[in-house]
Amino acid sequence: SQVRAALFERSRGLLSNAIHDKKVLIAGVGSVGSYLSEQLVRSGVGHLTIVDPDTVEASNLARTSYSLADLGQPKVCSLKRRILNLNPSAQVETHTVDIVAMARQRPREFNLLIQQMDLIIAATDDPEAQRLLNHFSYARNCPALFIGLYAGAQGGEVVISQPGQTACFVCATINRHQMEEQAGQVSPSVDYGTGRLQGEVALAADIHH
Repeated sequence: SQVRAALFERSRGLLSNAIHDKKVLIAGVGSVGSYLSEQLVRSGVGHLTIVDPDTVEASNLARTSYSLADLGQPKVCSLKRRILNLNPSAQVETHTVDIVAMARQRPREFNLLIQQMDLIIAATDDPEAQRLLNHFSYARNCPALFIGLYAGAQGGEVVISQPGQTACFVCATINRHQMEEQAGQVSPSVDYGTGRLQGEVALAADIHH
């Protein structure tokens, strides 16, 4: 269609046309995940699976893709609507579920989901979810991208895990965990009631960068 052709007019030649057939799973669609989802669709990725159990809160509006109309709605549903407004031909599958619960309670379904993907993006603030995504993606020979921010978004890490070519995520970040034990914490504190990282004050520009 004319709309689709115009959408990719200024990215033509930068990426392979085959990207339209690629399937990407994004776990966690908050500050990082919602932005990445939008940018992937704008770049031409045709199949997204987005997973997040949370609803949109007012505090999310400062640095995510959501708006006032999305308040109280599941993040994945609101993001799907936004994505389809950007590219109506995109295929978006949503799961309003916690990754940890899905992996532990429905391992066969979760395993099948991972097997179907060309790329896994872990943008969740749950360390256990990251470890499970690492385990399943590496075991199923699926490339994965792990994104983490340190306290106040003053630093962060982007870890690419390519089975057979690089270390898995847990192995690649073992030095950071050891450094924290020796020199002090660099990552945000964990809420031991939920096991997830506590919210940090930071600007969207810093997080997206």
